[in-house]
Amino acid sequence: MMIINNSKIFFNAILIGSTALIYMLSTSFKQDYIQEKIDGKFVYTKNCSVCHRNNGKGIPHTFPPLYKSDYLKNHSKEEIISIILKGQKGKLKVNGKIYNNVMTPFKNLSNEEIAAVLTYISNNFGNSSAVYLPDEVKKVRESLGK
Repeated sequence: MMIINNSKIFFNAILIGSTALIYMLSTSFKQDYIQEKIDGKFVYTKNCSVCHRNNGKGIPHTFPPLYKSDYLKNHSKEEIISIILKGQKGKLKVNGKIYNNVMTPFKNLSNEEIAAVLTYISNNFGNSSAVYLPDEVKKVRESLGK
C-alpha cells in the first residue's frame, strides 16, 4: 500500500513539474518566436526606407540618418517607441545636425512589427544597442492611449 501511494505522489510530482516547465518554456520563448516571425528589415524597407533610405543615412537637410545615430543612443526606448507611434514634427538634432520636418505616426503597425523594426534599426546601420520587445511597445502604446 505504501509503495502505491509513493508511486502516485511521485507520478503527480513529475506530471505537475513537467506541466509547469512546458508552460514556462512556452511563454518565455513566445516573445522570441513572435520576434523571429516578423522581419524587422522587411518592416523597415516597407515603412521607413523612403525617408531614411535603405542604407539608413536619411536625406540631407530633410530626414535624419539612422546610421550611427546619436539620437538612438541618447534617448530611452520609451521615447523612441513614442516617436514611431506619435510621429515627429519640429526640430530634431541628430549627429550634430538640425532637422525640421515631419514624420508621420505609424500607430497602424502592430506591437510586434514596431519591436522588430526598432530592433533592426538599433542593431544595424552602424548602431549596436537595444532589443525591443512587443510588451515594451504595448506599454508605451497604452500610456499614449493609442
